[in-house]
Amino acid sequence: MTLLDRCQSARLARDGPKVHSGVMLSRSLLRNLPTARQKLIDANPDAIGGEMEGIGVYAAAAKEKVDWIVVKSICDWGMSKNDDWHEIAARNAAEFVRDVLLNGGLDQSPLRSA
Repeated sequence: MTLLDRCQSARLARDGPKVHSGVMLSRSLLRNLPTARQKLIDANPDAIGGEMEGIGVYAAAAKEKVDWIVVKSICDWGMSKNDDWHEIAARNAAEFVRDVLLNGGLDQSPLRSA
């Protein structure tokens, strides 16, 4: 919970992108069919998003009992993908992590779970 608490306490510019925290769905396969996407949404109504890379981090971190967190920025909605928003999304996520780190995000407590 330490990483989540510190991310939720990040001091971001008021005029910057909005930050949401919550359950993310992670799969190794792209789900770009509207019906498949809707089934995931219906089965997981509390999820705030989906992504494809976190599943690998989860597998490695769970095995070693290492705390972890996913910071993502929206660049598309998983359908009709293109690269139009990738640079802005990457910058938004990087600025968020930078803010967390500059404000002590990794100070005073170990990252390993007890």
